[in-house]
Amino acid sequence: TLADEATKIDARLDSLEASASEAIRRASAGDRDGAVRALGQADDTLAAFGKEMVTLNSSRIKDASDTSAALSASTSSSVWWALAISLVGTALGIGFAFWVVRAGITGPIQTLSGRMQQLANGDSSFEVPCAKRRDDFGPMGKAILVFRDAAREQARMAAEKAKADAEQKMVVDTVGEHLDAMAKGDKILGARARQSLA
Repeated sequence: TLADEATKIDARLDSLEASASEAIRRASAGDRDGAVRALGQADDTLAAFGKEMVTLNSSRIKDASDTSAALSASTSSSVWWALAISLVGTALGIGFAFWVVRAGITGPIQTLSGRMQQLANGDSSFEVPCAKRRDDFGPMGKAILVFRDAAREQARMAAEKAKADAEQKMVVDTVGEHLDAMAKGDKILGARARQSLA
């Protein structure tokens, strides 16, 4: 661990300091050969310390590089997940917007258009559900109901007129037959014709 390595570095530095102090003490005491040996020992300790520091620094750099690579991979994965979630969210948002437009605008317009086409084709047997809406489609639906009801009334009146015309034709035909019979001298039919005219 880093604390263990710091302890080793402190021990090496203490050893270097002790070697240097020993060299100074021997040089001060006049022991030049002892001072040179102490400095040689300090030199060996310093060389070993330098190699250990290079190894330690290389190890720290490798650990930092591995950690950086792991973080980069994690970040890359997170970015891809965020992108995927964003795309899914966007697709859901577009789908929801399409549904809202379809249900709220396009659908009612198609329904109203279909009802108008039915009216144009003479079919008035339909309901207009959007006439109950409180938005802009409500008044349009109510207007189509007015046209539908007018078409129904017109069809009813045409049926009544056709019935009245048929009854009038029957009366005219019957009277015509009886008058024709009277003119030809058929007294029985002539009597019936007088009764039906009375």
